[in-house]
Amino acid sequence: ALSIFLVYVVMASSFESLHHPFLIMFTVPLAAVGVVLAVILLVKAGGVGFDSSSTDVAIGEGEEKVTTTTEATTTTVAEQAPQTVQVVAANGSGASGMAAKAGQVLAQNGYTQVVTTNALQPVTASSVLYATGYDANARSIAKMFGLAESVVQPLAAGTQLAKEQPPTTGVVVMIGPDLTQTLSGVGATATTVAGSSGGVTTTVKSGSGGTTNTTVKSGTAGVTTTTVKAASGAGAVTTTVKAATTTR
Repeated sequence: ALSIFLVYVVMASSFESLHHPFLIMFTVPLAAVGVVLAVILLVKAGGVGFDSSSTDVAIGEGEEKVTTTTEATTTTVAEQAPQTVQVVAANGSGASGMAAKAGQVLAQNGYTQVVTTNALQPVTASSVLYATGYDANARSIAKMFGLAESVVQPLAAGTQLAKEQPPTTGVVVMIGPDLTQTLSGVGATATTVAGSSGGVTTTVKSGSGGTTNTTVKSGTAGVTTTTVKAASGAGAVTTTVKAATTTR
């Protein structure tokens, strides 16, 4: 108590006031008590504001985030030469002879490496599938058959869709019922042959397999009869010609 009194006397003489030393002496202990109470409350609240880990905490700027925008690159592959593309025409329509007729259409457009076969499963709608690098050819073939470009789809490597499908296949044409009407008229032809003198009569009949039977008769002078009989296979034609000999 004496020491407190002496401190008060010294401060009163220094401040030349009895009021200010009194406030200071009572404020400092209260401030200390407040600090202690604040620390206790923070610790009981879970250490808010304190890092309980022994690891040093680095205080500084956060990592700078960099956003990179990559533009998608579209690569357009040029159409391969038709004669170099292996094409499979697979009939899944349920109607016979459709693959052979599709093969005729492909051959007429330069696709000479064509395998005509049946699909492993029935097809409800026609489609054109392509291996890597043959998308342009697939679109061209779809247009050839009057199909929309939406039916052109990529063919996963190793996918077997048809019988006798070679591993080097570039394009697969899956023939569905929607193509039967388009292909039914393939192979029909009309021929007109003029006789040596007089009128000409021409009769053309198209067989169910895309074959053609033609009979031509000329006028009475120099009679010539030509009979063309198609083979039973679709697209194959065997021609026999017989000429009558006349004396002028």
